Amino acid sequence: MRLGGLGSGCGALRDESLRLITPVSPLVDSCLSPTMSLDPYSTRRTDIEGLRAIAVLAVVIYHGFPVLLPAGFLGVDIFFVISGYVITRSLLRARLTGRASLWDFYARRVRRLFPALTVVLCATIALCWFVLLPEEFLATAKLTIAAGLSLGNLQLLRESGYFDAATSTKPLMHLWSLGVEEQFYMLWPLIFAWIAPRRMALSLVIICAIASLALEALWMPEDAASAFYHPLARAWELLAGVALAWLPSTWRSPRWLAWSGFALIAAALLSDGTQSLHLELMMASVGGAAAIIAGGYSDKTVRWLASAPLQLLGRISYPLYLWHWPVIALRNLLGRGEAEAASFTGAWLLAAAILAYGTHRWIERPIAARPTRQMAALCAIALAVPIAGAAAVLSGNGFSDRTVARINAKAGTGGLRRGIELTIPDCISTRSGPRDMHCARNAGGLPDSVVWGDSKAEALYWGLVRESQRGDDRWMLIGSSGCPRGNAELGAPTCSQGRALVWEALADPKIKTVLLVAAFRVSHEEGQRRNFEDAVSGLVQRGKNVVLVADNPTVTGEHESPAACSRELIVPFLAEIARQRTCILPLAQHLSDTSSYRAWLREIANSSPKVRFFDMTPLLCDAELNICPVANGGKLLYSYGDHLSDAGNELVAREIRQWLKSPKEGGAV
Repeated sequence: MRLGGLGSGCGALRDESLRLITPVSPLVDSCLSPTMSLDPYSTRRTDIEGLRAIAVLAVVIYHGFPVLLPAGFLGVDIFFVISGYVITRSLLRARLTGRASLWDFYARRVRRLFPALTVVLCATIALCWFVLLPEEFLATAKLTIAAGLSLGNLQLLRESGYFDAATSTKPLMHLWSLGVEEQFYMLWPLIFAWIAPRRMALSLVIICAIASLALEALWMPEDAASAFYHPLARAWELLAGVALAWLPSTWRSPRWLAWSGFALIAAALLSDGTQSLHLELMMASVGGAAAIIAGGYSDKTVRWLASAPLQLLGRISYPLYLWHWPVIALRNLLGRGEAEAASFTGAWLLAAAILAYGTHRWIERPIAARPTRQMAALCAIALAVPIAGAAAVLSGNGFSDRTVARINAKAGTGGLRRGIELTIPDCISTRSGPRDMHCARNAGGLPDSVVWGDSKAEALYWGLVRESQRGDDRWMLIGSSGCPRGNAELGAPTCSQGRALVWEALADPKIKTVLLVAAFRVSHEEGQRRNFEDAVSGLVQRGKNVVLVADNPTVTGEHESPAACSRELIVPFLAEIARQRTCILPLAQHLSDTSSYRAWLREIANSSPKVRFFDMTPLLCDAELNICPVANGGKLLYSYGDHLSDAGNELVAREIRQWLKSPKEGGAV
């Protein structure tokens, strides 16, 4: 199947209409003048290779040392621009030379992407057999199959939601971006074959890019998961590179263009990565990458990007991207995650770099030396191996009889959302909230009590639902991601929409009690304090009994796996690393670190007889031993990060329900 071949050689230039909308490729330029062989577009773009190095380095630093480069995630956006440019330039060159075959294009993509992906997926599934618990293994298997079918981003979108579990221990989480690119590779050649002969081809690309950017801007506040994972929301970044490919090879950019691109990328990467400016940072990184590619004729710029270290890093950028996150996820499972020493994290990333180089040297290069359709077919068949292995994991329900599953029975107690079958997703409101809003209530009747907050509220809610089966109280959950509680316009745009839904639901006179539960330790700055106090006042004015629930101790990091604290492994060197992990927080340290916000909550509670303060610290910590452990009585108290597990929320919920019937303050330490 061909992409509208034009013949070959210099005769292709006789199609004058094509010259109006298509850049003259270096191969065709040679028909005009032998000096055009000096055109940088006629050989491998060293500046683009160097740009790949910058992109992958940013992502790796961000994942390994997030404090050092909090906006390093923008490296993925740079990759998208490069991919759009390189692929379209290849299609244009093939079209002009009359050698444009869809099958050849797809064969090249398979040979380029599948070998390294197959190795990483096989290694990940094999290692997970010895490390992951059944539920974790099942989640990894599902994502392995999706990634093998180029649907990793859509699988993660399907699983996503406000209360999705922590991602730091999901070894294939990063393959969402590969899914976006592979979907582009599958569809763009077909679209290209249709639009390339048209005079308005470049205009159509620009229009589609603007539409995609508008969709991203629309979804980002309303549906953050779709804005992140959906290929239509990410298309504008790839199309930015596509539009660049239409630059004629006679283009000579001003030298300041590439340097302005570096300035944009530097400004974006060195920012604090704030969520409120996420789209602006993405646009800066995409614009910067586009400026560097368009300005690649600047000698000084090319010379700097063509340095040997950047060229090497650029060549292994793809396998390094594939390897780095499974390695970091394993580190998070075994080590102290963000609290781990920099040297320890650096050692893990060095291992990822060695694996990446080995993959490039002994797998990618030999396969690239055999550019045949038969080799592409073998690569596609090989990818079926990890897919089949993942399917076996699914059919075996995570293989709970594995040694790691049997000896980690305690780690298996860290589940969450037991009792979800007792609830229905409903806020009792006429409004439909944004995706990041989460509502649920007892299925057995209308609620008389509400848990309002963030993911901490959701973690506690399931214990209240189960315990309420013993009595006549009924509970409703209203959650919103990262939003201050109250009326002020703080937080993401979804916060104001979520608050409108909350207040409408709380207007129900049947609701007597409202528990406010949130990560107060990180959200009690001056502006948010006023916002929260307004919320409490509003609830009191509506006649509600308000309970301020102090946050639970942060025994593990916010993004770490509590299960790793007690994970026993049979692989010797991994077992030794795992034993070095300690997950016990001194009670005195917890009380000291949280004294400010706890005093603030008590002050609010003392302001009205309808407001009370509940502290779960005595339930989760041992005052005699002066510790706050991650487990108690053979059960994990936390599920993911610093969120209560079903064992923990049951303990707290049972006490809260009894405490609500008494006039005294709860849980004072």
